[in-house]
Amino acid sequence: MEVKKKGIGGFTVFFGVISSMLFLDTIASSANMGAQVFSWYIILAIMFFIPMGFIVAELGATYPDKGGIYGWIKRAFGVKWASRTSWLYWINAALWMPATIIFITGILAQLVYPEAGLMFNVIGGVIISWIVIYISSLSAEESSTLNFISGVIKLILPICLVLAAIYYTVTKGAATQITLGGLMPDLKQGLDFLPVVVYNMCGLEIILGNVHKFDNPKKDVPKSVISGAITMSFVYIVCSIAILCIIPVENVGVVEGFVDAFIIVFGSGLLGKIIVLTIGALFTATLVTQIQSWTLGSAFVVAEAAEAGEMPEIFAKYNKNESPVGALLMTGLVSTFVIVLYGFMASSSENLFWMLFEFSSMLFLMPYVILVFAFVKLRKLDQHIERPFRFPGSEWIAKIFAVGMSAVIMITIMLFVWVPGYAIDWAYTIPVVGGVIISIIVGEFILLKQGKKEKISIEDRVNKTS
Repeated sequence: MEVKKKGIGGFTVFFGVISSMLFLDTIASSANMGAQVFSWYIILAIMFFIPMGFIVAELGATYPDKGGIYGWIKRAFGVKWASRTSWLYWINAALWMPATIIFITGILAQLVYPEAGLMFNVIGGVIISWIVIYISSLSAEESSTLNFISGVIKLILPICLVLAAIYYTVTKGAATQITLGGLMPDLKQGLDFLPVVVYNMCGLEIILGNVHKFDNPKKDVPKSVISGAITMSFVYIVCSIAILCIIPVENVGVVEGFVDAFIIVFGSGLLGKIIVLTIGALFTATLVTQIQSWTLGSAFVVAEAAEAGEMPEIFAKYNKNESPVGALLMTGLVSTFVIVLYGFMASSSENLFWMLFEFSSMLFLMPYVILVFAFVKLRKLDQHIERPFRFPGSEWIAKIFAVGMSAVIMITIMLFVWVPGYAIDWAYTIPVVGGVIISIIVGEFILLKQGKKEKISIEDRVNKTS
């Protein structure tokens, strides 16, 4: 009798969501908003994050397809739109990967080599890129174990930060004065940092690229995704306030802010250095597994499009672990190229981080507009299909939230390059927007070329049978 191989359990799925979605590297950016970050996260959690969790939970439980978002959009709008989405999904991850790796090299330099120049970031970034590609090529079970460990650490680190903030506030007083009025949202100031908050709230579907390997997706996906969204909303709020208790809002660095908080609290003595190095090492390790989750998730999505003949054949290659090694290889090459290219264009690691972050983030958000409308259409197309979980409320409530969420996404994309009330920095904006446009054009060219290949292949098969 053949024993069925055990799949990925619900507890592991939950910590996989935390590992891939809890962006500790952008919490310092959120803290730059000041105390009002508290109210902005609550508003957007209610309007966007938790509703997005409901949508992903419903789609993931109802359609546990290999490839996740690719399969959902294919069902709703056909293979062309699914492939177009898979390209945006993959290319943004390939561009986001070097951005986050540059963040990691900045943290490593801060911890062990403060005098490091930009070249340290470039060389270190290339090495880490290929470490990530190797880890991503492991089996689903091995990857899930790594993400489980990472998810646990990602919840431990915020607890350490909060305890450090409490100690610092009790012994020295809060570095940032937090008042009831300061907690209230300010639209003009909030628009500056709103993209970071929304960015932190997208990606709940990333671990569903291999949802077909889950033990019980109908049960585990809704529980893990929704509980994960609520948990992360709480962590973002508490950690942002904790950083403000330790660092004055005007001094919070968007790249080093998280680790800076521990350095300030524990000082430069031997014990303090050991604590900070330990925290920094754990922090860095979680970022590597975070990149691995996104790299692998996006590779699964584009590999599905390649198997359908809509993306180049190289993307459809798998290894013995059933990992999409062809797509992973291409991701590594793109990451290497981008790190080297931007290394010669950026003046500092922080500048490099933000150029790559904004470039990839605009591409990253685009598929979510398609996703929320795919959700609406699938509700209409598959009215009689069993849905283990449904978006709470009536059809109209779900539609209103979907339209509102798509509006939030499109406004956020605009805010990455222009904030109302501020002049546009064309020297900075043109390369970012130009890169986005070029990425979209390249994707359309690939789809057109693959379409012609498929047409020729069909004609050849017809001629052989006639």
